[in-house]
Amino acid sequence: MELLIAFIFGIVFGSFLNVVILRIPKDESIVFGCSHCQICLTPLKPWHNIPLLSWLFLQGKCAYCKSGI
Repeated sequence: MELLIAFIFGIVFGSFLNVVILRIPKDESIVFGCSHCQICLTPLKPWHNIPLLSWLFLQGKCAYCKSGI
């Protein structure tokens, strides 16, 4: 049970760190503004932001332009 909790915490924290790493150099807010595709800039739906599950479901591609994530 502890490993499952650690795994969930790890993917959620890792996903947030990815947002921070991508947005800070671009001078974007890490709190406000919804997530968007880096290629087509289309805002993502909330279910596209579920760590690991949405990546697996979308096969590592944007839901809109199908470019690789």
